Amino acid sequence: MKRKSIGLRKFIYSKTIVFSIFMLSFLLAGCNMKDGDISDAEKETVSEWQSQFELGAKYLLEGNYEEAIIVFSLAIEIDPKKTEAYMERAKAYIGSAELSAEQKEIFYEKALADLEKAKELGNKKAETEIEKLKLLIGENGNNKKSLDLLKEIYPYFLETDLENLQRLMRQDRYMEMSAAIDDAFIYYDEDGVNGLAVYPDNFYYFGQWENGMRSGYGIWVKAVFGDNDTRDIYLYSGEWTEDSPNGAGRILETRDTNKAAAGNGRRTAVRVERDGTFTNSSFEGSFDVKWTMNDGSTITWTPMRFSSGIPQPMADVPQMIKERDYYKEKVENGEYIVAVDTDTHMTDLWNSPEDIGAVLGFEH
Repeated sequence: MKRKSIGLRKFIYSKTIVFSIFMLSFLLAGCNMKDGDISDAEKETVSEWQSQFELGAKYLLEGNYEEAIIVFSLAIEIDPKKTEAYMERAKAYIGSAELSAEQKEIFYEKALADLEKAKELGNKKAETEIEKLKLLIGENGNNKKSLDLLKEIYPYFLETDLENLQRLMRQDRYMEMSAAIDDAFIYYDEDGVNGLAVYPDNFYYFGQWENGMRSGYGIWVKAVFGDNDTRDIYLYSGEWTEDSPNGAGRILETRDTNKAAAGNGRRTAVRVERDGTFTNSSFEGSFDVKWTMNDGSTITWTPMRFSSGIPQPMADVPQMIKERDYYKEKVENGEYIVAVDTDTHMTDLWNSPEDIGAVLGFEH
């Protein structure tokens, strides 16, 4: 009977069936060759490996780790160069470790050995899984403490409760957790669907994953900024593929009203919303942008256009703006308007080299 588990384990199990379907398609495609391309013996070997791999995937999904280990081991005997069986057997060892207090360390060691072998054979995902396993078994520092912190903040991500997310992210214990991470991340989940990870520089991701990478729908949040930074919270919500924002998405950025007011005392934006499409984290195509000002009013800009994150000159700049002296001066300096206030045309945005459109933390 499959036992309920949390964190890395559940993430691994929830992806097994997806991975198995992918492998089946891959193998079938590989077998779809002309009869003369491979011998009958080779065909039989491929077929036998495939049968054992699928059976092992079935046992793994059911939580029958002992049988899964046996079957994946047979697949490895049939073809020791195929990395997928090592990767899946490692998952079965991890599952077994959680069911056996006496042999926990032994099973973890065997899982790590399988992942190292897969990495040696060229599996690109193995290195990420190795890092996750090291976190799970405590080789990368104070793992339990970090998982407890993520467990505490998880419900607020589930509800997108920005107020409580800010409150916790800004506590020393959470900032210390992020500061202790080098290049990887610490992962936690409860439902096998939405995974939560904390990264260096106080960034968090919450959402869907695939093969150890952020993929599907997710949010990317930062609520800790420098003393001179007026930002209060930064939130990207939208589609991800291959560990980066890709597809339709939305950025919400709010400013600390006290810091904003202390700046110049003038009317300024305290909430900025950007909706559009992202390609490898960069703004691409048309974006709708709305500002909420510190006096409660709003500015809705004409759609802005981007190419690889670079703001493009606005087409059809209103004649009333072109007639202003400052417009002519800016144009002479090589600047260009990217949008104007849709209501009054009295306010306009000019391109700024430091304002290349990209999701925070993913700037190229």
